[in-house]
Amino acid sequence: MGKNRDSCDFNWCDALKSIIHYQNDELLCLYIEDGGKIRKAEIDDPLMVKCFDEGYGAAEGCAFCAWGKKNVYFPHEYDGYESINFVRRNPDKWVKNHGSCW
Repeated sequence: MGKNRDSCDFNWCDALKSIIHYQNDELLCLYIEDGGKIRKAEIDDPLMVKCFDEGYGAAEGCAFCAWGKKNVYFPHEYDGYESINFVRRNPDKWVKNHGSCW
């Protein structure tokens, strides 16, 4: 918790940038939970760049919702393992497997 970003194993900022790039999408806006309140944020907000262990155990990453031109991105947690999941903004013939996470 709170490692230097240069020696970071995982943070939401880098993971979100990767999935948005992989999905050929563009980030339009990002909202995060901060102290029990929702606020608009930039992708490099301190809560998004905070390093944490995404492996099994207690969830450590902040809650967020990121809106892209094509998809909506959000944290996904299963038994303490944290990842990013997404859904299409507009319905289409694309289907998503429940287990498909970034």
